Amino acid sequence: MVVINHTVIMDGLGAMVTVEGPLNGNAAVDLDEYITALIQKGIRGVCVDAGGMEYISSAGIGAVLLINKKLQSEGGTLALFALNEEAATIFKLLGFDREMIVALDKDEALHAMPRPKDTVPKGREELPAVTPLTMKEPAAPVPAEVPGVDTNDDIGWDEQITVAFENPIVVECQKCGALVRVRQSGDYACPECSAEFTVKKDMSVTY
Repeated sequence: MVVINHTVIMDGLGAMVTVEGPLNGNAAVDLDEYITALIQKGIRGVCVDAGGMEYISSAGIGAVLLINKKLQSEGGTLALFALNEEAATIFKLLGFDREMIVALDKDEALHAMPRPKDTVPKGREELPAVTPLTMKEPAAPVPAEVPGVDTNDDIGWDEQITVAFENPIVVECQKCGALVRVRQSGDYACPECSAEFTVKKDMSVTY
């Protein structure tokens, strides 16, 4: 049995994918479908952590090559790291390390991974932008001495004020997995499943 998970990196344009278990025939299909779904959501840089991969079969190698081809066709990049000695040797002997990044560890893989261009990649325009439940324009705190302003409300001024982020962040819905762009702090609802979440001023997310 193989377990596949990911975290979003590179400001939402990349994903760190972990593979736990043997990458055999059935698992190869699962990995292909998993990463293809990420590509369809706008991911263009994929780092695969193979440290927990017990072994990789010929079907697994085929799936990795197919994923690499899909990413390249979208202007993306695939990197693998922490392959066991046998798998790393096979990749080098067959020349696959010239087709994709094969690194020793996470830091080396990330360093070798070219950052996607700031322009919107193909398919990224479909990434839904979430609409705040309560939209507020960014504003400066109102001084206590301003007449008519009650600064003793139950919710302080600092909590009421939204903050516009310099660059939009991408949030993955914990309920349906949809990726949504958020441009400022506030309360939001996922455009796919309506799950509600809050983005704080420090860009942390709570559900």
